Amino acid sequence: MAVLAPFWGPPDGREALWVDFGVGRMKLTSCTIGERLKAHLEQFDPHSSKQYTDEQLTGYIPRRGARINTPAGEKWVAFQVPDLVDDRGDEGLVLALETAGSTPSGARLFTRLFNTGALHVEPNGAHVPLVIGQWEKANPNDTALSISKSRTSTPSFFRVRADGRLEAAGAVSAPNIGTARLFSGAVAPTNPKVGDVWVQYIA
Repeated sequence: MAVLAPFWGPPDGREALWVDFGVGRMKLTSCTIGERLKAHLEQFDPHSSKQYTDEQLTGYIPRRGARINTPAGEKWVAFQVPDLVDDRGDEGLVLALETAGSTPSGARLFTRLFNTGALHVEPNGAHVPLVIGQWEKANPNDTALSISKSRTSTPSFFRVRADGRLEAAGAVSAPNIGTARLFSGAVAPTNPKVGDVWVQYIA
């Protein structure tokens, strides 16, 4: 009876050895293949595929200092969100600002854009939550802020003009107004009461 020594595999990387005992060829597999496979799988990037992916992605969106050029009439990215169910959309997050630690009150999530399109502006720290700047050539009668009941194409029921004027379709109340009413327009109100305010402007 012949005893074969263990086949450790030659340095050239061959994993099998064929032997013939006179009754047919037999294939011997390297006895270290399991150990080498385990070591291979535990390597960080054995096939350099992660490195290749990083190099390719860097050509599209750098990890920092990115500048994305979007041609006119095209969109850079679009998020497809779930359809409405019973007049309510899924309230998942499309974008969110999150910190690793928590504020003294336990907050970690700040400004968030929901799948519903709702935008919650909450700064991380003592910063102005929302600043709206206008084009330097804006006319006084241009709109700086507009709120509509439906789509943006519907008439606005609250508007802030470029020069700071407020236009509201409903009643305006504030602690310093009391029971006074606020009117605006080119024509004075027909039945003014004591304390009423009329903001006159030229239509």
